[in-house]
Amino acid sequence: MKNESLWSAIKAGFPVGAVFFGALVGPAMVTGSYTINYFLCSGVKGWIYFFIYAAAIGWFFFMGFEHTRQTALCNPGVDVYSYTVLSRSLYGPKLRFMVPIYNLWVFVAMIITGATTVATTMLIAEMAGIRVFATGGIGGVHRGGEVTMDISADLQELAHTSVAVVCAGAKQILDIGRTLEYLETMGVPVLGMGTGEFPAFYCRRSGHMLDYALRDEAEAAAILRAKWELGLNGGVLIANPIPEEYGMDFDEMEGVIRTALEAAEAAGVHGKEITPFLLAKVKDLTGGESLKSNIQLALNNARCAARIAVAYARG
Repeated sequence: MKNESLWSAIKAGFPVGAVFFGALVGPAMVTGSYTINYFLCSGVKGWIYFFIYAAAIGWFFFMGFEHTRQTALCNPGVDVYSYTVLSRSLYGPKLRFMVPIYNLWVFVAMIITGATTVATTMLIAEMAGIRVFATGGIGGVHRGGEVTMDISADLQELAHTSVAVVCAGAKQILDIGRTLEYLETMGVPVLGMGTGEFPAFYCRRSGHMLDYALRDEAEAAAILRAKWELGLNGGVLIANPIPEEYGMDFDEMEGVIRTALEAAEAAGVHGKEITPFLLAKVKDLTGGESLKSNIQLALNNARCAARIAVAYARG
C-alpha cells in the first residue's frame, strides 16, 4: 500500500529521506524511542519536506512520522502476540524485533509488524523512490569474520541498492579494516563528510583513511547525481563523524570492546546474537555513555542526510 503523502512528495520533487536507528528497536521501543524519534523529527525540521521512518512491516510498508502511528509504533503492546508467535517459529524462544532482509517477505505475507534492519530499510527506500537514508552505523565484517564468515547483509545491499547511506561509520565492535576492504571489492564508494578518515561509530577516528573527503552536503548530492545519471547502480556510503563534543576515545573504547568480546565468548554468544549482546555490554561497561553518544550521532546523521536530500532535490 502506498503512503500517499510520501508518493505525492516524491512526485512533486520534494526532498525526501529515510531514517532507521537500532537504538529505536527492542527495549528502546518501550523505554524511549518516541522521545528519540521526536528529536530526530525536530532535528531535521526546516531542512526537509517529508522525512520518513521505515520501520513497521505488515501488509504494507509503514513510512511516516504521523503522530498517532508513531505513538502506536512505540506502544509495547502492538502486535506482541502474533509477532512473538512468528518470531519463535523463525528464531526460537527469544523474541526478535528486527526483520532481516531474508525474512522480510515472510513478515509481509503473514501481516506481521516488525522493525527493519539497515539492509531491509535500504531496499524499501529504493522501492519507494527514496535516495537518501540515515542510520547510526552500518553492519560489516565481524572480528574473526575471516573464519566465521559473519558478515552483515548491509554490505551486499550497499553494493546493488541505489541509496546513499549516511552513517557514523561501521560499529566499532566490527573489523573495520576488513569491512572497508569488502566495500571496495564490491565497488561501493565510501566518502567522508568533512573528514579523510573513516569514523568508528562512537569515535571520530579509526585509523583507516578514505579516498575522498566531501566539502559539504551539496557536493555529496552532486556526486550521487553523477553516479546514478551515468547508470551506475548501487549505493554510496557517506561517513559522517559523531560531533566532537560527544565522541569517545578510540583506545578506551577498544578496551571496552575487548572486555565485551571476552564476555560474549564466555557466555557462548555467537551468530545473530553477537551484535545486540556486544552493544548492550558496551552500554553497561560505559555506564550508559555509549548510548548517549549513539543518540547524538543519530541526530547528527539525520541532519546531514536531510541536507543532502534537499541538495539532491534541487538538482
